[in-house]
Amino acid sequence: NSYTLFSGTSAAAPHVVGTVALMLQYDPTLTHAQIRNILKATATSDEFTGKLPNTNWGFGKLNPEAAIKYLMK
Repeated sequence: NSYTLFSGTSAAAPHVVGTVALMLQYDPTLTHAQIRNILKATATSDEFTGKLPNTNWGFGKLNPEAAIKYLMK
């Protein structure tokens, strides 16, 4: 009954894979390049990320809702 810190790429991977699965459910014809471009285009920045892209945050924070809405245009 305790909490622990879970961060880094090991923590990010399930979120990214889940987002990609939702994207492919909406449009199964998406290519790897299209998915990568959509994720990069819809990533968000805030006071923690600073100017993007950078070596700490890459292209920003994953935004699953924005990625799906991008497909719905």
